[in-house]
Amino acid sequence: MQRTDGEKIALAGLVVAVLATGAAWLVVPEFREWIGLDRPEARDQPRGVSTSKLADAPNAQVPTPEGGESGAVAQGKGTSNPSVAREGVARAHQYEEAAMAGNAAAMHELGLLYEGGVGVPQNYERARQWYEKSAASGDAAAMDSLGGLYALGKGVVRDFKQAREWFERGAAGGDAQAMNNLAYIFDKGFGLAAPDPEQARQWYEKAAAAGNTAAMCNLGAMYVEREKPDYHLGRRWFEQGAAAGDGTCMRALGIVYERGEGVTANDAQARGWYERAASAGDKYAAERLKTLPK
Repeated sequence: MQRTDGEKIALAGLVVAVLATGAAWLVVPEFREWIGLDRPEARDQPRGVSTSKLADAPNAQVPTPEGGESGAVAQGKGTSNPSVAREGVARAHQYEEAAMAGNAAAMHELGLLYEGGVGVPQNYERARQWYEKSAASGDAAAMDSLGGLYALGKGVVRDFKQAREWFERGAAGGDAQAMNNLAYIFDKGFGLAAPDPEQARQWYEKAAAAGNTAAMCNLGAMYVEREKPDYHLGRRWFEQGAAAGDGTCMRALGIVYERGEGVTANDAQARGWYERAASAGDKYAAERLKTLPK
């Protein structure tokens, strides 16, 4: 299942955190210190489902917000913007009506709102219940979200075996984010006897082929960090993600040129990529810019 642009906007990320610290299970795992990746917690943000998908179910009346996609407005719990807060509450009511009418996509979105505390009180148990109902109706993205709860221990005992099983089901259902998260499990070896880089690579590639730019970043990192680095191939994956608009991949390219990893070090190229990354919303690119000589 290919997510829409609106969903990607709402998704700041679902596997980038350091699990040992209990941070978010974000779209781009905090896969490497080499990249210094640390995105905002995406689990505090609804990822969104396409309005057309919501409309597939009978009796589902979910209006399309400005911009054409649902889920791209509320950007996190505790917003200080009254209009955003009101819209979050209205969105929760809309999704609840559609969910009660049997709409699996709305069930998933409602679960995301409960998980993030957007428009409703944060409640991981309610989030899990709605994810399970959505997953039982075949929604692969909800399967991925369930995997995230078990991976982080949100409202449940942390269980990487359960997380992997849900990611596997979501991946089998075509969800690119589940593929990336499953790859991350194999990459880091969570709940396994040891990491399985070959399985990780295969799932990252499947996720990347489905358009998941986080997986492109992770593939690039795998190639530049292995015992015998392949900087050329790593850079190609970063470039592919950057071409798709991914700020993290742009920042990675800045690091490549700043450090001269497989290329001639070039501060001007590095600065250009950091600036593009910052314009694409990567808030850590500014920190990288400070490392460059004036």
